[in-house]
Amino acid sequence: NRVFYAAERINRIPKLSVIYPPKGSFYLFMNIKKTGLSSLEAADLILREAHVLVLPGDAFGKCGEGYVRIACTVNVETLKEAFDRIEKIEQFK
Repeated sequence: NRVFYAAERINRIPKLSVIYPPKGSFYLFMNIKKTGLSSLEAADLILREAHVLVLPGDAFGKCGEGYVRIACTVNVETLKEAFDRIEKIEQFK
């Protein structure tokens, strides 16, 4: 399952986490609080450095700050490439 694969990859990156993947959905909210970045800053950083599009969590309301939303709608090979790029971002190590 793509969502479980993505959750596993996120949880391997030191400053990122996902508590649990949602049931019946292809979205994950990745916790970025340990990075010290806002959700908008983190989403922008991921786009600029990894060329992966995620949405800032605050786009979904105040409670979304500290998270970015990832849609796991692509195949596992594409997710692998995306997380290979994301894990290279220095601020997430």
